[in-house]
Amino acid sequence: MKNLILTALILLSASSLVVAKSNDESLCGERDVEVASCLLSGKGRRVVSICANEKNSEVAYYFGTKNKIEFRVNFSSQRKLYRWQDKETYVVFFGFNESGHSYVFGVPQETLGARAFLLKKKSEELLDFSAPKFCVSNSFGNKNLMSIAIDDVSDSTVRDKDFAFPPN
Repeated sequence: MKNLILTALILLSASSLVVAKSNDESLCGERDVEVASCLLSGKGRRVVSICANEKNSEVAYYFGTKNKIEFRVNFSSQRKLYRWQDKETYVVFFGFNESGHSYVFGVPQETLGARAFLLKKKSEELLDFSAPKFCVSNSFGNKNLMSIAIDDVSDSTVRDKDFAFPPN
């Protein structure tokens, strides 16, 4: 009986450590597949979401709030979102270039305390991890989703080019 009560107490205390994800932490639609999403730290409670349509033929990057999407970029077989998994850290990076800037969304492996982050840089610059915008929480969506709108870049390609990601 003591073991049963102890097990129940451990499970209850462990479940209290899990933070429930609110509907405000994703900008994906009801029928979309959430690839990755997170609530960014700082003022404004902005969200970054990468969402695929139900057929996985199109992917969209959203930045903003449920009430106001401030930035949206669509990807398809003609314009691809790049994905790279760092083989040393197991972080999956999603990136694209738009209007002279690169946007890189890093999604860590599912581990306690890991937080996703967003980097924005000038397109010609290398990855700089000195000033990321960290997420308050992670969605840990379907980051390995297969889609004709996502182009996988090999780890060796990124490393051989001094961490130039996304490719130009």
